[in-house]
Amino acid sequence: MKPVADTGLLVGFLDRSDQYHDWAAGCFDELRTVLTTCEAVIAEVEYLTPGPGPLLMEMVRRGTLHIVPLLPAEAEAIGALLKRYPTLSQCRRIARLERNS
Repeated sequence: MKPVADTGLLVGFLDRSDQYHDWAAGCFDELRTVLTTCEAVIAEVEYLTPGPGPLLMEMVRRGTLHIVPLLPAEAEAIGALLKRYPTLSQCRRIARLERNS
């Protein structure tokens, strides 16, 4: 299974005032592999913590984050998540998507 970087981890890491910053920074300190994420997560992180776009792109350039497209290849899996978690917002459901490699 590929490790997935969801919105919460990235916001916690980038926002020093976030209540989970220390935990998220510790995760990145221990990181020994590439984290997989998607464009929806990147957009949500930028919305929730305006300004980290250049740092996020640097993480992509260095290979810390690997951005994968979700659609159309993942349309079936995303559809199943949308049915399974009807009360979560679409971005949060997609951000929690974990797929086997």
